[in-house]
Amino acid sequence: MVEKVASADRIPQETGQALSNVIQDSEDLIEDKEYEKAKRLFQTAVVLANMNSSRLDIYLTHRLVFSTCKSAQPDHISSLYESMSLLQTINLAHTNDPKSVSMAGAIEKKLYGFGEGDSHLDDSLLYFLESYYTLNHRYRCINLSLTYVYRSTSGLATSDIERMADLVMAKRIWSKVLNLCERDWAVTLEKGGNDSKRLNDGTKKDHELQDYYNAQKLWISGNRADAYFGLGQFDEFSKSLELPKKTSSTVDVGKLYSST
Repeated sequence: MVEKVASADRIPQETGQALSNVIQDSEDLIEDKEYEKAKRLFQTAVVLANMNSSRLDIYLTHRLVFSTCKSAQPDHISSLYESMSLLQTINLAHTNDPKSVSMAGAIEKKLYGFGEGDSHLDDSLLYFLESYYTLNHRYRCINLSLTYVYRSTSGLATSDIERMADLVMAKRIWSKVLNLCERDWAVTLEKGGNDSKRLNDGTKKDHELQDYYNAQKLWISGNRADAYFGLGQFDEFSKSLELPKKTSSTVDVGKLYSST
């Protein structure tokens, strides 16, 4: 785990080992859905990682934000506001890190969903747009398209023309998702072909690698289904659900993607 921490090479060896242990324990707690305990450990990890530096570690901040959101303590809304405050500590207003702005967009969208006001939806849209233009990723595109749909039914859209424009943008991005799915599916098949020997050796690594490729196919199919549904192509939507039904029972998606 320590290799994920940018500040690990700036701290003493003993502190680095303690940091590594704390991070591993935190990740284990997340797997067990013990988010409040994980949050407290990540708070400790942030202190350890920044003992010799005034610059906050982005990876650890992301994990602290994630565990804070999932803990929903003392309540959902409070945990969301706390998470946004944590993201602000890594210079959110000027960052070009797509992960940071994507997390901010998701938090702001949830605050809007909890009835905290249209301004949160507006901020969510801006964050998702920044993430979209920084990194064309399927999941981030879907978040952006859904946010446009929410905007079309909110007080931010003050005319029929605005509402129509929001829906047109959502459809354009869903079409983009389909193109990204085709691209990523081809890449996944190519990589799987290159790893064909490793996928048939019967070892533990073989099963882990097979789970990885199954998970990739599962998520691509799910994203494709989301896009088809948004575009109103319901026959294609139904077809896209077939692979997830077959694959989901063999892949622990929560374990593989607990950071998303």
